[in-house]
Amino acid sequence: MTSREFTVGGYDWVVVFYPEGYSESCEEYISLFLGLVSPKKEVKALCELKLLDQTGNGIHGIRARSISPKTYNNDDSWGCMEYMKRSELETSSYLKDDCLSIHCTVEVVQARVEEDKHYVITIPPSDMIQNLQDLLESGIGFDVTFQVGNEFFRAHKLILAARSPVFRAMFFGSVGNPDMETVAIEEFDPFAFKAMLLFLYSDELPELHENSDSDSLSTSTILMQHLLAAADRFDLARLRLMCEEKLCEGITVNTVATTLGLAEQHQCLQLKTFCLNFVAKAKNLEEFMKSDGFAYLENSCPSSLVDLLKTSVVVDKNIKLVSPKEVKALYEFKLLDQTGKGIHSPGGSSKSSKTFNKKGCLWGRRPYMKITEFEASSYLKDDCLSIHCTIEIVQVHAVIPVPPSDMVQNLKGLLESELGSDVTFQVGNEFFRAHKSILAARSPVFRAMFFGLVGNPDMDIVAMIRFPLR
Repeated sequence: MTSREFTVGGYDWVVVFYPEGYSESCEEYISLFLGLVSPKKEVKALCELKLLDQTGNGIHGIRARSISPKTYNNDDSWGCMEYMKRSELETSSYLKDDCLSIHCTVEVVQARVEEDKHYVITIPPSDMIQNLQDLLESGIGFDVTFQVGNEFFRAHKLILAARSPVFRAMFFGSVGNPDMETVAIEEFDPFAFKAMLLFLYSDELPELHENSDSDSLSTSTILMQHLLAAADRFDLARLRLMCEEKLCEGITVNTVATTLGLAEQHQCLQLKTFCLNFVAKAKNLEEFMKSDGFAYLENSCPSSLVDLLKTSVVVDKNIKLVSPKEVKALYEFKLLDQTGKGIHSPGGSSKSSKTFNKKGCLWGRRPYMKITEFEASSYLKDDCLSIHCTIEIVQVHAVIPVPPSDMVQNLKGLLESELGSDVTFQVGNEFFRAHKSILAARSPVFRAMFFGLVGNPDMDIVAMIRFPLR
């Protein structure tokens, strides 16, 4: 139940009341929350919620107050999940004619504002990634060509060197060749290499179907496998994790063998574990052993079969043992008749998946059956009973943590190291070294200066004359 909107501090708010609790874990309580409804806004605020007495005695309910400012937006609210037991509310003076009054105090925490600042300048988000993507597509300043099979790809050495330690050593290392103009890449899929180049210039995983002639799941998986191999060869840790995550999402009985072999070859432990657990499930294992994938592992990667057998044993044991892990599951309990008539008690089942772990997070039905009914029933015989428990594990996609983009740090490191710098600027008595291609990607003026119709790509020194302001 949601209140009418009210305004505090220039923002619109609502109070949300859950008469049966916010979730099943607090269904015996009422829950109160304060929510921000102003679109696309974020604000810090203090909040206090309390129920008002309906008899005029001026008694207020329990105060739920935020000790420190909380951040509110359209996705995050604040409140109390176990504000008061519903049974207490129903017998209290806070409820009258099925109505209650909630007193909400909101104190918006304002950021520091300069009193003499009467202007607003909108700053757009960074467009650096788009600039570099445009540089790759435009062909401006290319200085190296890669031959992959029958395909040719042009790129910029300094950007590749900034993003990959392998390319850095290839072009600017102690035994590298900065004048290398053509590089032949053997045993690589051209589509995967193109996708890797797109990642190097954007730090985003490209849509592989845009770079291939097919958008089928099997084709996407094969290309992603090739891309993971490329990421490993050129030491692109973030791209490798992205590929692992995508391969986990698209795993099937038909693709798991080659993915498992790839994970073993490139030491992708998280991907390998996910593959083993996938195959070890009873419904997948039987089908997998009849597939070509089983023969593939038997011939090319026998060690993975040994790991698979070990994993299968662990999975079977976990059904019987108390696993130290956390899992979501659906369950159903029922008592079995002891007289052989096949009568079962009413089931106690979960309507939604529950989280189970060893920290005392248990689920069940309370109360299940009155003791007097149980003692007089056919479910009990010689002080023994049989409980039938059905458990359905809810599988969750593998979560492989992918670190945030490091492209900005890569380019800053390139500037600070002066690696591959090809132009020097003289500003007064100071000298600054930089890279023409990156400057051209970021500024139309530099693009015209170095690569325009009257520009000079061979310019080594640029004197910047400072003009006095008039």
